[in-house]
Order: sequence, then structure tokens, then C-alpha cells
Amino acid sequence: MAPILGLKDASLTFGTRPIFNMISLFLDEGDRACLVGRNGEGKTTLLNILAGLQELDKGERQISLNTHLAYVPQVPFFDHNANVADFVAEGLDAHETNDPHFSAKDDYRIQMMMDVFKMRPDQKLSELSGGESRRVALAKALISEPNILLLDEPTNHLDIDAILWLENYLINFKGAMLVISHDRSFLKKITNKTFWLDRGQLRTQSRGYQFFDEWMDDIYRVEEQTLHKMDQKIKSELLWLREGLSARRKRDQGRLRKLNNMRTERREHLHKKVGVKLEASEGKLGGKAVCDIIKLHKNFDDLCIVQNFDLEIQRKDRIGIVGPNGIGKTSFLKLLLGELTPDQGKIKWGVGIEPLYFDQKRNQLNENLTLWETLCPTGGDYVSISGKPKHVVGYLKDFLFDEKQAHHYVKTLSGGEKNRLLLAKLFTQPSNIIILDEPTNDLDMETLDLLEEMIANYEGTIIIVSHDRDFLDQTTTYLLAFEGKGKISIFVGGYSDYLQKKTDAEKLIISKEKASKQKPTEKKENVQQSPKVKLSYNDQRDLKELPGKIDQLNISIKTLEKKLQDPYLYSSNPTLFAEISVQLEKAQKQAHDAEERLLHLLILEEELHKK
Repeated sequence: MAPILGLKDASLTFGTRPIFNMISLFLDEGDRACLVGRNGEGKTTLLNILAGLQELDKGERQISLNTHLAYVPQVPFFDHNANVADFVAEGLDAHETNDPHFSAKDDYRIQMMMDVFKMRPDQKLSELSGGESRRVALAKALISEPNILLLDEPTNHLDIDAILWLENYLINFKGAMLVISHDRSFLKKITNKTFWLDRGQLRTQSRGYQFFDEWMDDIYRVEEQTLHKMDQKIKSELLWLREGLSARRKRDQGRLRKLNNMRTERREHLHKKVGVKLEASEGKLGGKAVCDIIKLHKNFDDLCIVQNFDLEIQRKDRIGIVGPNGIGKTSFLKLLLGELTPDQGKIKWGVGIEPLYFDQKRNQLNENLTLWETLCPTGGDYVSISGKPKHVVGYLKDFLFDEKQAHHYVKTLSGGEKNRLLLAKLFTQPSNIIILDEPTNDLDMETLDLLEEMIANYEGTIIIVSHDRDFLDQTTTYLLAFEGKGKISIFVGGYSDYLQKKTDAEKLIISKEKASKQKPTEKKENVQQSPKVKLSYNDQRDLKELPGKIDQLNISIKTLEKKLQDPYLYSSNPTLFAEISVQLEKAQKQAHDAEERLLHLLILEEELHKK
């Protein structure tokens, strides 16, 4: 069967810089593919070419007859005089809309899109924010029922409920799909194919994004072995990439242990919740107590944002804030920052609090300054990090910039690079609390890794509003879940912990309702179960056997890696190379899962010993 959409021997150059050279990409019906790559590699350009919006220098674009392609770009363009419902209705198939009046089915589909993406049908397009514009464009694309779907960062500005709805839609999508996204959880759920645009070349793997990291690491490792005869500059660049990957792998394990320890500490504190309230005069710069929220209440007309809410914020807390769009998360931040006044209750900050705010619109950056001038606005060659001087070029390298970029103007940077620079600028300023409102929108994955590392090493307090589930899992000690009508619930852990506890609670309610219906007259005493005092037999067995299993897996991994390091293996026996690569990926995943399981058991054992 011929591919439904593709590029053959495609090449493109901007000025003197080649974007990609002689690449081929093919999508078959049923492919749910992602396109990944470092910032600035040309992913969005490639999507524009596939959509027929940009021409190639060489090569050809191929698309099957009688297909309907829908494309949702990062920045959609449309007639601002129309309203939302009219614009979305344009996506309805012509054969379904034979007259100017919507059929009942059409009207229902439009209203469903309005509900999913939290849009008002009568709202003018000229009144929409950038995020709302993208949601409307997504609604128009999906309602058209295409058989080819191209999506550039579709989850930006969507709340988690809408993301989950979109995931389900795409998993059941029967056509061909290609998506660019920074949302790892989203990509792992929906994809069955991966395209990797890397240094002008395109690689293809017939598996989903969940296998990408290991695949990328293996390729870099093998390439490094074959570069001994090539240009030293290329060798050094590849070495820098590989070292960065290896360092990130090691940091991830250490960061996970540190985060779990912080979550355990926070859980214990919440369980013994004391009645003592923080007085502002007692607060000290860098002290344990940061802020006390007491009986906070705020209404906007008939909408209750927060009601009778108490929270004690401590130094090194990493607080995630989740909830549907429009429920009051940003208003809550404004209450904390003093931009809004509560109707009732108090917010008491410690003395000497110095907050920083991550502005996703990047208004804190001057486009006409160089990167060097941005980080050293008063001149000089050094920035101060936690009271210690560091050369500005070395600091830029920490944020994944090349030293040559130090004298480039901010306006020459891509969106992801500007976000990276803004992070670098923020972390040079003295602070003890950083507030991040939707920090993951438009960030590339490299910058997300960097931001997670910065949060892990930051000595102050972090408050994060985000819909990125993986990011919340990697960074937060506890979540504030906005559940409507002013209710805010506290859940220790990341988003996965919150979702599991929420699911368990819903199952408990259902089981109680079933028991009540089955035996309405029977009364049972409320017997409280004794807390778990020891590990189960299976847990004890795993705790004993896992270290040896991990050692054996690591030996297997090293053996397989050594085989792949043979520079002639791929050219002499590509089938064997592929088989060993699959074995290596499987062993690495097993080792990772075993390490996660062992870490969980060690933490559980430690908690039980404390009881």
C-alpha cells in the first residue's frame, strides 16, 4: 500500500545554512507519529512543507488522492471578524452542511468542541488570546474529520481534561498523524512511530516515543565510535551531546531520590499539622517558614475561586497547581503576589521574601540586547550565582548555548532558546521563591530537562501552574488541586500520585454505594484497619532479589553496548545491529523499572521503620 503522505529526497536551505538534506519521510494510514529534535533543527518548517505551505529546494512532496489534510500550526491565522462557532463550523465537511443552517448533528458537534476546549461560541476571534486561538484552530481541524492530521504543539494552553480527551481522540484516529510536542506523557500515550530530525538528517523508528531516549543514546554512542577519522569539531559537538545525555541519566536517578525524600518529609508535616500560625515578624530570609495562608476566601461575582483555605508554605516546597482552565489558578497566584485582595482571610509572608515570576510571554527580555548584555546589564564578564561569580560564557553553556551565541542578539533566537535565556536571567537574580505560570508552553524538551534540574537544585520555594503531567511528576512535592466551588485539595507527590489517589477514592465511593444498595438494612461497625507494619512477602522477596537482578542487567547492557561500539557492525550486518539495539533497549528498560521498584521499596521500608 502506498503511503498517504510523504517527502522524497527532500532538501531545504535558509540562506547558506542547510536545514535538511536528501531526507525522506512517509506516513501510512494508521501511523501516529511524532517528530522530535533539538530546538532550531527545522521541525516546524518540515511540518509546513508537509502541509503544502512551503516549497522545497529539491525533492518532492507526495499526497494520496481524495485525502483531507488538516494542519494546526503553533500560531494560527484567521479572519478576526468572525466568531468562534462560525470559524469552527468551516471545518465541517461540505456534504454534511448542504444549507446555511446547521443540522442538529452539526450543531451538536460544534457544541461538543466548545465544551472540550472551553470556548464561547459567540466570542469574536479578534478577542482571543494566543492560547485560545490555538484551541479554536484545533477544534476546527478535528471537527473536519481529516484522514491526515498535522499538529504543532497541540497541548499548549489545554488543561489536563482537554489533553486527556485529545489523547483518546488521537489514539482512535484511523488516518495518518504527525505531531510535534514537548509533552512527554502525551507522546508516550499516542504514538506508534518516531521521526528524529537531527543535524540535517532524518531517522525513523517504527515504535512510539517511549523508546526514544534509549534509541537516541545508542545512536550517539555508535556514531562516536565511527568519528575517529572525521573532523575534530564534529567529534567535539557529538561528545558534548553524549556527555549531556549521560549526565542527565545520572542526574535523573539522584533527583528522583531527593524528590521522594522531600515528599516523605512534606507528608509527615501535613499529617501532624499543628495549630501554630506564622507571624510575619518571625520570618527570616532563608528561614524554614515562607508563607501562611489563613482562612482565605475570594469570589468573583458568582464564581468562588477559593473558600476557607489554609496552607503553610515552607522553604524548598515545590508546589504544583492543577485544575481546569478558568477555575481560578492564576487568580490564586495574584492573591499570593498581592495583585488581588482577598474577601476574607490573610496571607502572611515571612520577612525578606524576594519572589521571581516566569513570564511565558518573555516580556522580561529585550530583543535588541545580546545574550551577554541580557545577563550582565551593568557590564562586566561575570554573573553571580548563589553569591559565587561565574563567567558569563560558562554560564550560557550551562543553559545549552554555544559560546559563539554570547554576542548574538536576543531577537535572533528561537522561541525555545528565548525561554532558556529567560530561565538563565531569572536564576542570576537573588530570590527565595519562584512562581512559574505555565512554564512548559513552547519549551523544547532540552529546556524542560534544564528547568527540572534548576528546580531540583534551587534552595528556595517553587510554585508551578502546569498541565504537563510528566513535568509535575518530576518536580513537585505536593499538588494543590482546584476542584471547583472554591475547594482546593492537597495531594502529596506528583500528578500520577494525585490521579491514583483520586481514582482510588472514586472506586471506594462506588464500592460503598454498591454495598449500601445490596444490604440497605444491614449495619456494620466501622472497623478501622491497622496500618501496614511490614512489607508483604512479595515486597520482601523483591527487596532481596532486585539488587542482584540490576547487577546482571547492567552486565548485559555493557556487553550489548560493547557489541554496538563495533564501527563496522552496522555496515556489515544491519540486521544484527537492529537485533542488538532492540535487546539493549529492552535490557535498559528492565534495569530502569527494577531501579524504580527498588527505590520505591527502600522508601516504603524506611517509612515503616519510622512507625
